[in-house]
Amino acid sequence: MSRIATTLCLAALVSWSALAAEPAAPAAPEGPAFKMNPKLAGVPDNTWVKMAPKMEPDHKNFGGFGHPKGESFLVYDESANLTVWFGGCSAGYTNATWLYNCSEDSWKEANPGTWITVQGTRDLPDEKLPPGCCQAAICYSPDARQCLMLKTGGGSDWTAWNQRLGAKHPQVSCWWYNARENKWTLKEWKKEEGPRAPMYICHQFHYDRAAKRGLAFGGLGSGSSACNDLWAYDPEANRWTDLKAENPPPKRIRMSACFDEKRGRMIVFGGQGRDDTWIYDPKKNAWREVKSKEHPSAREVAASCYDAANGVMVLCGGLVREGKEKKPQGDTWVFDSEKEEWHEMKPAGGPVVPRVFQMAYDRVNNVSVVVTGSGTWVYRYKKAAGEPSAEKLQ
Repeated sequence: MSRIATTLCLAALVSWSALAAEPAAPAAPEGPAFKMNPKLAGVPDNTWVKMAPKMEPDHKNFGGFGHPKGESFLVYDESANLTVWFGGCSAGYTNATWLYNCSEDSWKEANPGTWITVQGTRDLPDEKLPPGCCQAAICYSPDARQCLMLKTGGGSDWTAWNQRLGAKHPQVSCWWYNARENKWTLKEWKKEEGPRAPMYICHQFHYDRAAKRGLAFGGLGSGSSACNDLWAYDPEANRWTDLKAENPPPKRIRMSACFDEKRGRMIVFGGQGRDDTWIYDPKKNAWREVKSKEHPSAREVAASCYDAANGVMVLCGGLVREGKEKKPQGDTWVFDSEKEEWHEMKPAGGPVVPRVFQMAYDRVNNVSVVVTGSGTWVYRYKKAAGEPSAEKLQ
C-alpha cells in the first residue's frame, strides 16, 4: 500500500472514531412553527400582552375552552413549541388536553376528553387518557422529549374513574404526554420496584436537567396531611427515590416553585399561609431559607415559571387572605436567583390570576404564558440576547 493510501485510511479511521465517540448533537428545531411571533418581537421589557388566539374548536363559553379549567398547571414542550394545558376543575373535573402555539397565537383541543360533575360522570372515561382532575403537577423532560405529570389521586374524579376501570390506575401515578404525537402513556408502578412519592395533590413537580430527574415536593401526602417530602423521579427507570434532604422547609401545600437551570437548584415560595422562600441544592441534598427584604405577601396558588433566557423565577397572582376571604391578586414578581432577591415589577396592566398553579415559559417567544378568566396572557420580563426584531420576522 502506498504512503498516501495509508495516510488516507488512517485519517478515515480517526474521523470515524471521533464520530463514534462524540455523536452529533440533535439539530435545532426548524420551520415556521419554531419562529417568534412577530407581534411579540418588539414587546418592551416588563410588559404583559393579552393575546387574541384562534380557538379550534371554539366552545363559545369559558373563553372558548368549554370549561373553566381552574387549579391547573401549564407546561411548555420545547420539542414541539407548544404549551400544554391539561385538566382543571371548578365545574366538574375535566381531562381535556389543550395545546397553545404562541408563535401562531392559536389553541387546539388535542383531546376533548370527558368531565364529571360532583354527582357523577357525564361520559364514560377513556382508559388511554389520565382521569380528569385539578392540581396535577407537570414538568417537561428534554431527555424523554415528553411532559411528565405526577397525577393526583385526590381533588379529582379518581374514585369514579377507578370504579369504571376496575381500579387499574394507582392513586398516585406518573403519566407521560407526547405533544408531537398527542399521546398519553401511563407509567405503571409496581411495589416490587420500590416505594413511590406519597404526595397526590397541591404539590410541585420540576425537572433537574443536569441529573435527568424530576423533583416532587410538598403537598398533601399520607393521611391527607401537608408534607415537606422531596422525592426524585428517574424517567428512564420509572423509579422513585426519597431524597430525605437536610433542613427541609416547613410542611406546606399550594406553593409556587421552579427549577433554576442556570444554577442547578430548586426554588420554592409561599403556599397556604406562607411567605417564605427556600432553595434546594441537589449537590448538597439540603435546603436553606432565603431572606429577601422585599418579597410577595403570603399567598397560595400563585402562578410561576422559570424564565430560562434571563435565569429568573417569574411569579404572578395567587390568593391572599384578607380577613375571612381569599382575594385574587394581579401583581407580578421576579426572583433574582443570583442575588437571591425578590423584586416587584409593577408592569402597566396585566391579568388577575387567582387559581393557576403554574405558568409556562415559551423558549421560542421568550414569554411566560398564563390563562385566566379574562383570556390568554403572556409576560415579557426582559428581551433575550440575539432576539430578532419585528422587522426581520415580517
